[in-house]
Amino acid sequence: MITLPQSVDTSSITVTILKTYFGNRYEDTAISDIRFIGQKSQGSVSSSSQSFQAIFQEEWPPSKQDELAQYMVQFGHEMNQPNYQRIAITKPVVWSGRELDENFKILDGYEYWYDNYTKVHRYIFVVNVTGEPVVLYSKDTGDPEFYIVGLTQNEMLPTAFREIYY
Repeated sequence: MITLPQSVDTSSITVTILKTYFGNRYEDTAISDIRFIGQKSQGSVSSSSQSFQAIFQEEWPPSKQDELAQYMVQFGHEMNQPNYQRIAITKPVVWSGRELDENFKILDGYEYWYDNYTKVHRYIFVVNVTGEPVVLYSKDTGDPEFYIVGLTQNEMLPTAFREIYY
């Protein structure tokens, strides 16, 4: 969450998002009328010629983040996929043809690249409007503007995530 003093002009805000991929640094700049606490409108972000909703990863307790990080190390070894990396979810997440909206809180994300960094297993950990923890999966490497996801077919991750979340 970004907290701004009340004296800030909110008509135009520049948000700079730094992303690191394979050790290279990329910088994306987005102009937005980002939604502030108490406002009901959703901001929009422009990147190149595409327009999409602002995505914010929710904060959750560091102890829960650490617990999930430890589990992902264990999970990676069990699946023979070592070195899952924690990632910030900075792009829109598209599930069943629709972007996730305010009914979902994105808590965390992990990915594992393999086959000379041409393929990926990406897990996005969210909580839905009813408070249920959900694990989304993406193997999408093609679109730099958003993640296309579905429910994970792996039964271990949702079970572990529920135990960690509650």
